[in-house]
Amino acid sequence: MEFFKNIEFNAIECPKRGGIDFPCVICQQCEIGAVEVILEEDFLIENTVNSAIVSMLLKLEDEFEEVLLTRFLQSLGSKTSLVMKKPMEGYQVSFFIDQNAIATPEKRRKTEVFIREFPNMWKSAMTKAKSVLNKWERDAVQDIATRLP
Repeated sequence: MEFFKNIEFNAIECPKRGGIDFPCVICQQCEIGAVEVILEEDFLIENTVNSAIVSMLLKLEDEFEEVLLTRFLQSLGSKTSLVMKKPMEGYQVSFFIDQNAIATPEKRRKTEVFIREFPNMWKSAMTKAKSVLNKWERDAVQDIATRLP
């Protein structure tokens, strides 16, 4: 993702929030935090002077995957501010990036790798979830079938 090579955030004094460095990508109420929109295949990047949101579309196969993704993102969002608990409208997952997420070259690299690899990590987690569910189904049916007359 080319976006990460050039990303640079600066702290600003927000005129709408009393001089604090509030994420402009969330506020979007003044010209200081003008949003640059970058559309890539399956991605939407909203970039401002002090923050960005990267949203992506995932290849979901059915409603079951949609439900599991929602639960997965809520849990993951409780562990890190990088994953937004509620994605931007029209996308399945959104990542909030601020100065903290790119504060050092190592954090920048980890943030970029995490976002770039997220679709693969999700697909792997989904495959494992379906495998566990299939095993549960086989075991439950076998157990109940032994009770048939």
